[in-house]
Amino acid sequence: MQSKSKWLLSSFIFSLGSLLTHIYLTYHTYAIKFGASDGQSLCNINSVFNCDTVAASVYSQIFGIPIALFGAITHFVLLIFLVVYALNLSINGQRILHASLWLSAYIALVSVVMGFVSFSFLNSYCLFCLLTYAFSFIILFSLWKANEPRSDLSSNLVSHFVAEAQGAIQEQKWIFVLLGLIPVVAALGHSMISDTMGFKNLDLYVEESFAEWKSGTLYDFDKKAGVSTKTLSEPKATLVEFADFLCPHCKEAGPTLIAFTATRPELQLIYKFYPLDGNCNKGFTQKGDGLRCDLAYFAYCSEQIQSSGWAAIQFIFENQRDWSKANFEEKIKAKIALQKWNEGEILDCIKKESTFEAIIKMAEEGNRAQIRGTPTIFLNGRQLPRAQFLPILREVYQRIEK
Repeated sequence: MQSKSKWLLSSFIFSLGSLLTHIYLTYHTYAIKFGASDGQSLCNINSVFNCDTVAASVYSQIFGIPIALFGAITHFVLLIFLVVYALNLSINGQRILHASLWLSAYIALVSVVMGFVSFSFLNSYCLFCLLTYAFSFIILFSLWKANEPRSDLSSNLVSHFVAEAQGAIQEQKWIFVLLGLIPVVAALGHSMISDTMGFKNLDLYVEESFAEWKSGTLYDFDKKAGVSTKTLSEPKATLVEFADFLCPHCKEAGPTLIAFTATRPELQLIYKFYPLDGNCNKGFTQKGDGLRCDLAYFAYCSEQIQSSGWAAIQFIFENQRDWSKANFEEKIKAKIALQKWNEGEILDCIKKESTFEAIIKMAEEGNRAQIRGTPTIFLNGRQLPRAQFLPILREVYQRIEK
């Protein structure tokens, strides 16, 4: 009995851990999907272990609903089964324990499938996803041990499953009700979250964005000016983003665009500096304190001197709320020292007239394209409205690929 309690406690703890992990993954997937990420995921280590890239892939959802949401609800149902059994709240508690085992086996099977997809079709892996896969097998093993003695299970799994299902239909219909509610609650939850984030009419937004993109003016941007996610001699498609470092929406859009590009080897993303400050952007008559320009100079020089423009861009956005004219130099020196970059060359570059002219020239590209705010995103030279929202970007991109 003591051994059984130990295995039940183990299954409960790891089910709870998996539930909480799936809740985080659900939150992060929606943040990436709707361009509302407040920075990189906790489990972004490098280009290989990158949760943003996995969340932006087509394999992260079923019928548009994040798989993580299904996982969270399924583990919640499993926890209900375990609590009902532990507190003896239903007749035939052994059947509840068996139902928990069957459900955990299903979760482990899904983990195998998702693991196969990750290793076979994606070049990136989600550490938190891998963690839930490991949890699923620990839960399955714990419940298998908790079901000892299991002579009825070991004899004929199929006949036992059928007999248990028939018994549940007669005596414990609520088991099937809970299981049936998993996809229903997932669909309702997805609809509510989408509505809350302003995407109740997503199909309409897709059609509007595609129509505006298709009829928009074609611009020829300098692909060598700016910071590119990858070097492609002849990319099949190019995204160009004009952004300002103190723009909150630019910070939110970044992870979505980067993750989307990472899952498509033929797609190139170019970040172009567009400071909303007349000191380094002729499109603005009003001049600020120059901080937006300084941040652009730093990112530009990090790319020119160290080929690390993206590292600088991510650093700037991660600390967006902390920047000021007074602490600018102190903060960039700390970053330079941390990365072991060449401090002297970068600081000299920031002060050069050629750097100022490069940012002016880049901003002028945006002014010629008549952008009215940031972020403004172009796909193959035409402005794509709402491109920071993954469903719109994905759908339009799939259409132009055909």
